[in-house]
Amino acid sequence: MPTPPTWTVTGLLNYFQEVHAAEDRRFAFILGAGASFDSGIPMAGQLVDRWLQELHAREDHERRPLPAWATAANLDIDGFEYPRAVEFYSQVFARRFADQPDEGYAYLERILHGRDPSFGYSVLAQVLANTRHRVVITTNFDNLVADALAIYTDKLPFVCGHESLAGFVRINPRRPLVIKVHRDLLLAPKNRVEELAALPEALVQSLRDLLRSYTPIVIGYGGNDGSLMGLLRDTLQPGDIPGGIYWCYWAGGGLPGPEIQDVLRRHRGKLVPIQGFDELMLQLGERLGYQRMDQRIEQRAGERARAYRESFEQLHRRVFPRPVELAAVLEEEAIASEAGQGEDLVAFATSPAPALERLRSPERVETPPATSPTRGPSAAQPVPPATSPTRGPSAASSAAPSPATPSPPPVAPRMEPVTRSGRGLPLGPVLSARPVNRDLAPPEPIRDAPLQQSMQVLVPDAPAAHDWWTLKLNIERLRTAPQRVAAYRETVARYPDQPELLLSFGRELAMENVSGEAREVYGRLERLTPDDIQLHIDLTILHLRWGTRASVGPCLQKAWRLAVAQQADASTVAAIAFLAGVLWRLRDGDDTAALRVLHGLLPVTATPLLPLCQSLALSLRHLDHPSQQLYLRLLRWLNGNVPPPSLDVIDRWRELSPLAPEAAWPNGPVPADSSVPT
Repeated sequence: MPTPPTWTVTGLLNYFQEVHAAEDRRFAFILGAGASFDSGIPMAGQLVDRWLQELHAREDHERRPLPAWATAANLDIDGFEYPRAVEFYSQVFARRFADQPDEGYAYLERILHGRDPSFGYSVLAQVLANTRHRVVITTNFDNLVADALAIYTDKLPFVCGHESLAGFVRINPRRPLVIKVHRDLLLAPKNRVEELAALPEALVQSLRDLLRSYTPIVIGYGGNDGSLMGLLRDTLQPGDIPGGIYWCYWAGGGLPGPEIQDVLRRHRGKLVPIQGFDELMLQLGERLGYQRMDQRIEQRAGERARAYRESFEQLHRRVFPRPVELAAVLEEEAIASEAGQGEDLVAFATSPAPALERLRSPERVETPPATSPTRGPSAAQPVPPATSPTRGPSAASSAAPSPATPSPPPVAPRMEPVTRSGRGLPLGPVLSARPVNRDLAPPEPIRDAPLQQSMQVLVPDAPAAHDWWTLKLNIERLRTAPQRVAAYRETVARYPDQPELLLSFGRELAMENVSGEAREVYGRLERLTPDDIQLHIDLTILHLRWGTRASVGPCLQKAWRLAVAQQADASTVAAIAFLAGVLWRLRDGDDTAALRVLHGLLPVTATPLLPLCQSLALSLRHLDHPSQQLYLRLLRWLNGNVPPPSLDVIDRWRELSPLAPEAAWPNGPVPADSSVPT
């Protein structure tokens, strides 16, 4: 019979581009052992030769050459011929591991362990992740396709590694699909003759449906099993496969055998000689415009390392908490619950000294003792006048000025957006009366000596440290801010271009109001890492605190543009939405769009707001009091506090509906004139 038509690689690639552009057909990839060779996994023929040598060493007492000893009679394998040994892969495997089948699977595990996908898999992963050609059918046990998708893309595949999962296979999968026809290595893989004679019926049905909708490109598959070859040879009828089969084979190994040629004639297939799997994928990637991945891999590795350090530092701060941080949490709790002390919200918000301002004021104000039926000291037991470093003077003493002191003029309240029910921004019944359960209580600091000892093992003391991160963690343990600032200066002198170190140093300076040096550090960071979203979120918060109004909006707008370009996660977008809402309220504008975006994103894990939340809380004092309450509660949510404060007690929040960020901000999240009042 005539040999099936033979195409060149160029012809196959031209055809792939035609189908890819037409958008009405799809390719599937059928991979065999040859596709894994460049990843360091031996070919079937190499394994067969290795197993035959081991059997020969055990059983040939006459020391004959291997080709002379390896006969059908000596191996007890019907029809075996040494030149065709690879065709008897399953029989030789069964003969080699006849006494201990589990040892055979352990042998295969050792062969596959630690193998990284070769270059060709980087291209295949991009095709599977970014096009409609997202199906792989393979006889291999390895995980190279799934590993490549994890390394080179953001998509994870559905791996059907057992016929019991065949019911979950879809013709139009939403994610890359990998079907292992001989099962996964960890799910009782099929490697014996009787196991490979035919496919389970459930898998036959799924594969038949797929191959009636996809044009297969076969790479590295020798057709030496009865299962997949039986499906192609007997189950699928002529005309079932759209476009036929394109069988790529190694040009240095000669034409495929007669059984493969019969399958190609049955399905109007083509033979395509190639130099190798990686070589074919290289040319396919060039046709599809794919670029080298080395910089992307380094970027992803850097992102993972940074995420690991951030997660570790959060744990480190919980194990070794700063006293000043605990005090700030207590202060925020006092602010957030001030409205629950029985005061009228309207009068509270229009008071010349609102609660947030009284509580934050660094000045101590001497006031005469006063009594209050709800908050003042009892008449039988007078209390001397005093102010608390975290709570400030009592509301009663503030509300009863001395007759000699003229009352300050009233301050007009800022207008707020209204809810759908026509009300303003009510905080709800829980915030208009003292709550029974104070859900804003700060978390207890960890004081666990064994836990600190475990952390100490991972983070040695500074004298033994030889890297910037260990030094940074040691700085975070110092008890006072001046100590930390001095230590940061010394460490930054040693590592002047380490962005994460500079970022922490800049934050420390900003929190200690060393604003001039902080601006210099952040300016250096803008030159080193201009595309760092966290940097621009930091700058938005700090410009709010520094009162540099003209810089607030552009910084947040830049953060949003970077978030879109880098496909930032939900916690980052939530931080941007929070800041956008604050900016709108500081302008007496409508923050509904920003809050709707937040409504659709919560709950999220700790966001980029966390490192400077104290500075951000200070900026919230410029808001009207109901907005203070709402945004302080949101801030606690975004910082990952457990348990988070209740938001459903706020009428306006309950009435909001979620909104996608792209719909909310077609031109960005900030006002056109993004300056804010000082």
